[in-house]
Amino acid sequence: MNNIEDRTVDFVKVAGTHIDAMLLRRRTAVEGLIVIRREFLPLCRLDRFVARVQLLSSDPMSNKGPLAPSPSFDDVNAWMTQVWGAGIGRLVEPGDLAVHPNGTQVAFTGIIRDGLDGPNRERVGVLDLGKNRVEPLGDSPGDEHFARWSPTGQLAFLADRNSDGAFGLWISAGPGTGSRPGPVVPGTIERICWDSTGTRIAAVCARGDADRSGETGSGQVTASVAASRSWVPSVASEKSEGPSRQLWLIDVSANTARVVSGTVNVWDAEWVDEQRLVVVATDQSSESDWYEADLKLVDLHTGTVESLCRPSRQVQLMPTPPGGRSVAFIEALASDRESVAGDLMLADVVDGRLRRVDAAEIDVTSVSWRPDGRAIVAGHRRLETVVVEIDPRGRSTEVWASDETIGHPYPAAFPLPGDAVVAVRESWARPPEIVVAGPGGLRVVACFGHEGTEMLAAVGGLPEAIGWRSTDELEVEGWLITDAGRPPRGPLLLEIHGGPVWLARNRWSARNIVLPLLVSRGFSVLQPNFRGSIGRGGVFRDAILGDIGGLDIDDCLTGVDAVVRAGRADPARLGILGGSHGGFATSMAITRDHRFGAAVALSPVTDWWSQHGTSNIGQFDRLFLEADANATTGPYIERSPARHADTVRTPLLLVAGAVDHCTPVGQAQLMHAGLVDAGRVDSDLVVYPEEGHGVRSYPAVTDYCARVVAWFETYLTSS
Repeated sequence: MNNIEDRTVDFVKVAGTHIDAMLLRRRTAVEGLIVIRREFLPLCRLDRFVARVQLLSSDPMSNKGPLAPSPSFDDVNAWMTQVWGAGIGRLVEPGDLAVHPNGTQVAFTGIIRDGLDGPNRERVGVLDLGKNRVEPLGDSPGDEHFARWSPTGQLAFLADRNSDGAFGLWISAGPGTGSRPGPVVPGTIERICWDSTGTRIAAVCARGDADRSGETGSGQVTASVAASRSWVPSVASEKSEGPSRQLWLIDVSANTARVVSGTVNVWDAEWVDEQRLVVVATDQSSESDWYEADLKLVDLHTGTVESLCRPSRQVQLMPTPPGGRSVAFIEALASDRESVAGDLMLADVVDGRLRRVDAAEIDVTSVSWRPDGRAIVAGHRRLETVVVEIDPRGRSTEVWASDETIGHPYPAAFPLPGDAVVAVRESWARPPEIVVAGPGGLRVVACFGHEGTEMLAAVGGLPEAIGWRSTDELEVEGWLITDAGRPPRGPLLLEIHGGPVWLARNRWSARNIVLPLLVSRGFSVLQPNFRGSIGRGGVFRDAILGDIGGLDIDDCLTGVDAVVRAGRADPARLGILGGSHGGFATSMAITRDHRFGAAVALSPVTDWWSQHGTSNIGQFDRLFLEADANATTGPYIERSPARHADTVRTPLLLVAGAVDHCTPVGQAQLMHAGLVDAGRVDSDLVVYPEEGHGVRSYPAVTDYCARVVAWFETYLTSS
């Protein structure tokens, strides 16, 4: 890692066209998009801005300074077409690997883009390791994911072939062999695991009205049954309607299924032995309840569900170690379900006693097992992604350590026969590829790049690991993404990651496509791993508790100080952006620091009291603020950016999804209203009607990127 003070980089100009950001009406391919402009609000009736609005094209008079003129929707769409065009119709971006029991094949979930005017399709592919050849499992409509091999070589996967978004079980022998449906169960199946005989599958099935996690976009798991009848009300009641997620036992040969979890709500499950399963469970079933989940044992013979242990933090199950004497899970402070990274724990299935496994200072994200009991453990250690093998006596051997990373959204590696492992490698300029790592080195077995990804790598800059000291002298690390061909002292954007228990890492740039687009247009991007981030152990993660929006923001702002002090950014052209927690931190930072010329907050929290009452994860704010939501003073007031909107001097673009249950659209609306009332700065509120937590589907992504670039280029060009 380089000291920030020691190096400089250069910048280059790129051509484009300008957007007039001061006009109200803008063109977009997103039907029903609402954009509210601060200075026009008093002059407009509702019907003048609740309409299709339009991104406008060039105004050459606004081309100031070294940045290119701002792009229109069509400009960004053309750029996106260059990035994705060569990959349209192809299976790309592999993840969620599953190894055949004989080690000759690897199943994975990839995506297929049919174009840039709708959602991506998830599809299961199979890699033949002997021939280094990838084949799609089939060519059925809809989505497929979560493929798992049985011990006998059958491939089970989930697909929504019968109803969009309602995933059922399908069984196949591999590519070209066809597939057959499993028994119909109500709702949608989210997770599956085979027993050791290959005859039964345990499946976690969610009701259609259950919530998805914020990590996967929030909103309901399937569309409402009443969606086609617009008059039908939504009803909330404190009365329980039973578990929203249940554990089903599926007999594959008889094609039958039955519920085995009783009245508890089941979030995840793994087999212990042929008679028992361990589950992550709660008595209640809201998304907020997950933060206080227990581990329980389900006995298939007696039909009982009994407590195994009560972890001290949030948990995520891992596959059970060989022998059936204990179960494995990750325990850590976590922001979202399905995003737990921290300590690897073993729980004795007889008495529930817990043992922490020494994992070589890694914040563990994935564990898999060799038949002899050796564990393959992947995770983060500071800015590195690390894989170690731990034998049953606790001795560890490092298999992989790199500032490149493996797996999405978190690192994962899986054992192959002998001493090798298979994983998906990627980095900022490297699109995902499947690799085999072992004593003989690293071998690429499947590449998924194309001309478009090569173009993205050429224009999107490169990350550099940097470090600095925060206001309390705590060492902070992060990434500075620049194009080395540009002159120094260009505009800098501080990008704050979500979570907050998450991290910035050297992952493929297209994971957040707006960032390489910004870099290609002359910006540098600073990504800090502030306290609360993953990779530096439990003390560092827990340091954010009770102080969210405090020293964590200092950690970010001092990073900007260090980059400016090193002569690598123009202090007069600073911007800030982030999504989810990053959207909150962005909104909070501009109430404290007036040096930023423009800001973008995506899916933010701006008022903790209303967030507590309207979000589906009210337990989150209790956990991280460590305060009473109904107190008239304290963090719920002091750390709410909307309560301090009159202090803001930075133009703010607020972006939200209308179906976000995690950080509801009202959070962005409150901040926008506060800025409008204060009347001191420009504020736009953009609401995407079909998006949840974040902006994930095309063409909404294209529209969002065009607006973000236009916002920064409007306010951060030189006078």
